[in-house]
Amino acid sequence: MANTPRNRKILLKEVLSDIDSEELKNFIQYYAKKDNGFELALKSHFISRIQVSDQDSKYKRILGEIIKPKSSSNNKIGQTNRKIIGLILTDFTNQMADLLSKENYTEAFYIIKNSLDKIAYAQTQFDLNGKTIEEARLAFISGLEVILRQEIAPAFRATVEGDLLELVFKSYYLPKEKNIISSMNDSNVFTSKDKKKLITSLLDKRDKIEDPTHLVTILLSLAHPFENLIKLVQKEFKALTIYQALVRLINKGKLDIPEYILERESLELDYNKEVIQLLLLDKKKDFKTLTKKLPSITSDTFTPLVIQQIVDGLSEEYLSIEIEKLQLWIAQLSIGHQCKLYAKGKFYNKLVNVLKTQNDIEWLKAYDRFLLDRGKEKEVKELCLHIVQSFMENHLGKQARVFLDKFDARLIMLGEQTMLFEIKEILMENFGHRNTFTIF
Repeated sequence: MANTPRNRKILLKEVLSDIDSEELKNFIQYYAKKDNGFELALKSHFISRIQVSDQDSKYKRILGEIIKPKSSSNNKIGQTNRKIIGLILTDFTNQMADLLSKENYTEAFYIIKNSLDKIAYAQTQFDLNGKTIEEARLAFISGLEVILRQEIAPAFRATVEGDLLELVFKSYYLPKEKNIISSMNDSNVFTSKDKKKLITSLLDKRDKIEDPTHLVTILLSLAHPFENLIKLVQKEFKALTIYQALVRLINKGKLDIPEYILERESLELDYNKEVIQLLLLDKKKDFKTLTKKLPSITSDTFTPLVIQQIVDGLSEEYLSIEIEKLQLWIAQLSIGHQCKLYAKGKFYNKLVNVLKTQNDIEWLKAYDRFLLDRGKEKEVKELCLHIVQSFMENHLGKQARVFLDKFDARLIMLGEQTMLFEIKEILMENFGHRNTFTIF
């Protein structure tokens, strides 16, 4: 019996190969009338190739079709439109990348500016903060930074800077972690007059920006290096928020701002000044001085939050070099801080000793995977055995059974069945007679 040919899916390329361009155009026009999303996606995909009298406006017009002004009759964006917006913005990021690779900075800027404007509007007015939209926003800002670094014609640069300034002054533009204002400021675009106006504008928007520390990091970056502007920012916020912003700037590697403030008594940085100094020493790799100063940081003089920020702020590079000299200081910190510092400093034997003193499976769970990933199987096995033996010696019945079940589940989850079996064999000698103990 002859084999019956299996039904095969008709490939799109097979259909397209037998259609002439005029037929295809007619079909596209017909289908676009029936499906608005298809029409928008098609226009957006080819828009950078279209030549019009005002190249800038074509992006504004197409984006205006997908993100319309908010009103009583248009107060939310449905799931279908969200998907269309995401697809079009992703397409625009690809077109931007292509234009930048060809050094067509003018057309790329038109895409970037209009897209960032509409994204800001949609995120503020419609809470359109999905992953695809945010990824597009970050891509456009990266593209903008490429343009700002170029030696472009003075007239075009003036247009870029003027258009962006106009955008960031809009009421709905709320700067996120990576934002237009910071990118422009890092490129030394702003005059002192621009900076003051921007600070005033951002202060007017402060109630709409959820994270005050983030806002202050932007404000201090703008204010630097003008004492009067820094004082203006200090006047508007609590000392704690200023301090937290300075810590964040240090962690970002922007050391010139906190250093500038520390050097000027008139700026009155008194709140946790010592902590700022310590974190700066770390970033500047002045490890010897830092090691001399750290012992002065104790729970008697600083709050737990401050100590946590110091512990979190100390770099792995510093700790790996100086950890042995810090043991007396570390010993007076909380167990959590001790473990974190020994882990960051790669002082694994000391970390194991601290965990052993706690004799607690929950503390072990916080670092068992960390130690296993660094080849410390023997140490983890010894810790497990120590903790289980100690618990079994002091508990009977249901408590012991529940603990053993939890212990078994943890090692199985870690993929350490062999280690579990070896530990159970050792435990059999002392606890094998109990009903609550089983090797599996």
